[in-house]
Amino acid sequence: MRRRSRNLTSLLLLSLLVVGCSSPSGMGETASAPASMPTRSAGAEMADMKLAAEPAAPGSAQAYLVNETQVADRWLVRNGALTLEVPDIPKARQEAIRILRAAGGYIENESMSGEPLRMGSMTARVPVQKYEDTMEKLKAGTRVLAESSNTDDVTTQAVDAQARLIVLRAEEQSLLSLYSRARNVDEILKLRSQLSTIRQEIESVDAQLKNLARMSALSTITINYQIPVNLPPAAPGDWAGRAFQEAYAGLVGFARGLADFGIRFLVFIPIWGPIVGGFWWLVRRAKRTADVAAQ
Repeated sequence: MRRRSRNLTSLLLLSLLVVGCSSPSGMGETASAPASMPTRSAGAEMADMKLAAEPAAPGSAQAYLVNETQVADRWLVRNGALTLEVPDIPKARQEAIRILRAAGGYIENESMSGEPLRMGSMTARVPVQKYEDTMEKLKAGTRVLAESSNTDDVTTQAVDAQARLIVLRAEEQSLLSLYSRARNVDEILKLRSQLSTIRQEIESVDAQLKNLARMSALSTITINYQIPVNLPPAAPGDWAGRAFQEAYAGLVGFARGLADFGIRFLVFIPIWGPIVGGFWWLVRRAKRTADVAAQ
């Protein structure tokens, strides 16, 4: 009996020893687990969850690649200008409208001057894919007096705007989550102010991105029309006649300039007349005073 009691006592002590050794280790692991876990802000976690869980909607900033080195299609803004000599401006205008409509473009603004029409100008927008073809068709059948074309790569600006928009929308979602859990008026007012600021930035960046998309989708072509200036050719041996015409034109120009000066001189007499008269009176008075003093 005494031996059995001794064995039970030994087993009890052994059990207590095992429990005492294992419990601190388990508690240490449980307590150290939170300390070893990295902490992240609510905004960062929500941004990762949103970008991972939600598919990119067509036309949204997430639908675009935000790494410029991976962008397959560059964002190019193409602008061109043509100065064309045509015999009939109204006819040339109608032909230009036909070409632009066939290319899927339109006239943004235009102006015509002269009676009959001697000069005309129009600004057109065409899809960037049809830019070169439209330029060639507009030049056909005309005399090209001047031509210019330039391309501006705005891919970097577009990529920056896309990335900025994604970050701003993630911040907006984070603030909305915090706003739904706000407990007092001060927190609500503070979060509401931050939300208003973030949404203003989102609208600004979104407008910038849409403007870049519009400019890169439609090219601008400025067309200037003018009719030929027909000058009668001078006879090869008629140098005396040309000299007389040039001299006569110079005399007429001089006479016109002299007449213009005379008209301006008379018109401005009320302004400069009193000034000159006053100055002359002062000079005369000073001279008389000097003569009296000399006598």
